[in-house]
Amino acid sequence: MAPVVWQCADAQLDTSLAEAPPTAFSTEDARLDTGKADGTDGSTGSAPAPSPRADGQVPEVGRSGPDAGDAASPGANADADMPGANADPDAGGPEPFADAARPSPACGAATTPCAGETCCDGLVCGRTTLGQVCCGLEDAPCATVDGADCCGELLCRAGRCAAPAVCRDARTPCDDDGQCCGDLACGRTTLGQVCCGEDGVACATPNGEDCCGDRLCVDGRCVSPAAGLNFKAPFPCGQSWTYDHHAAEVRLALDFIRNDGPTGGELTLASAAGTAFQRNEPGGAGLYVVIDHGGGWTTYYFHLSDFLVPDGAFVGQGDPVGFVGSTGASSGPHIHYEQLLDGVGQVIHINGESLAPYPAEYGERSLVSDNGCP
Repeated sequence: MAPVVWQCADAQLDTSLAEAPPTAFSTEDARLDTGKADGTDGSTGSAPAPSPRADGQVPEVGRSGPDAGDAASPGANADADMPGANADPDAGGPEPFADAARPSPACGAATTPCAGETCCDGLVCGRTTLGQVCCGLEDAPCATVDGADCCGELLCRAGRCAAPAVCRDARTPCDDDGQCCGDLACGRTTLGQVCCGEDGVACATPNGEDCCGDRLCVDGRCVSPAAGLNFKAPFPCGQSWTYDHHAAEVRLALDFIRNDGPTGGELTLASAAGTAFQRNEPGGAGLYVVIDHGGGWTTYYFHLSDFLVPDGAFVGQGDPVGFVGSTGASSGPHIHYEQLLDGVGQVIHINGESLAPYPAEYGERSLVSDNGCP
């Protein structure tokens, strides 16, 4: 019997002797090769048992060639427990590792432009002075001086986004200018330290307590006393009074008596707003009122028969301060009237017009009052 010849290249049986009897192997996994070279036994139709290869290893059933797995199609005989095994890429099934964790996209930090994408925790996509950016809502942390990292009108205060503080109106107590609304400053008035107006700022109080310092409220604006005082006649609207300045008169005072009616008992009016003080000098001015208008300006009203204003009370222009009388060193009822700046008598001006040169006798010149007119 001719020997069986093996080829190392492909480990196939040399079938040049077609009638060669099968050769059995007794290795653990080997099976007796009883088939023909074409792989059939001609009778049963069953697949032949595998033949051993030249290296002594027996191919697995269902595989051919020296190592059929080397030429197998991708995924063939893949482990069915592996994700995506035997998956058909055209069948629309899950992608391999579909359940694996995916990294989240980076979030938008404060002041980063946004258009709906996710902002970092605690931030939203809103508008600031920088435009539409990631920004903080109220109480969110912030770090900008101008509040550009806080949404809307929120400001960055003490490291947190906060609503703007409501500004303080005139006459409201304050600690600094930044607390006061608009053009108001934090200054002192008769009310103490409050928000108030400086020169030219709008005001609404007759006593000027919404104007800083000694400023007055004139025609709806705060003005310095020297520039803003507009003294009016010290007697009621529409009445005509004559005046004179005699040789023994103090300072630059004028005495007024009424032309068109009795003088005694008539009202004496404040010629400008201010704080009124009662005084009494029996041997001279008698009962009199001093009104402090601020800025060093005062006015005097001598020889009253009685007071009509409490001591230290504020009076507006045209308010009654007393009745015309003849108390003190006086020869008859009249109004002794003076205007002083820093204690020094000034030439009297009424409605901005000087009354100088003063007449020496009553009846030479007269004045019709518009003080207290509607």
